[in-house]
Amino acid sequence: MKKVYLDVGKSEDMLQGIIDMVSTEWHCNLSFAMTHDKKYLELKSIMRDMRQKWLGAIVKPEAQNFCITKHLASVCKSKEEVGNRCLKEGKIEEAKEEFEDCALIYGLIITINELQGGEKHVPISTEEKIREQRLQDNNQESREQD
Repeated sequence: MKKVYLDVGKSEDMLQGIIDMVSTEWHCNLSFAMTHDKKYLELKSIMRDMRQKWLGAIVKPEAQNFCITKHLASVCKSKEEVGNRCLKEGKIEEAKEEFEDCALIYGLIITINELQGGEKHVPISTEEKIREQRLQDNNQESREQD
């Protein structure tokens, strides 16, 4: 399997917007729970309608791709946020791992929806990622022993 390196232009911009809309909906939920102000429900409704419109524009219409894409977008944003917090705390390696996971998930969204922009790629599997890391670690240990 290969890593995903695609420039998908407009679809990629829309996907980033979808990721942010999912986060906005979440914050609207929390804000309503804290304040009971209905304006947050109205904003959530607007964001949801817009998100659904954009998802409809980029999601390959098969099986559960619409819902899968929405949930993967949410996970992608969460991974990014955790990575940002790790950076702030000086946990660079943990941050790198979160950002790599975020990129992997982003690639999964591109792959399942067969977004245009280049050759179709399947994201690197977790097992292959672990094998690559072990190989790098072994190579580094060999160099340190020399």
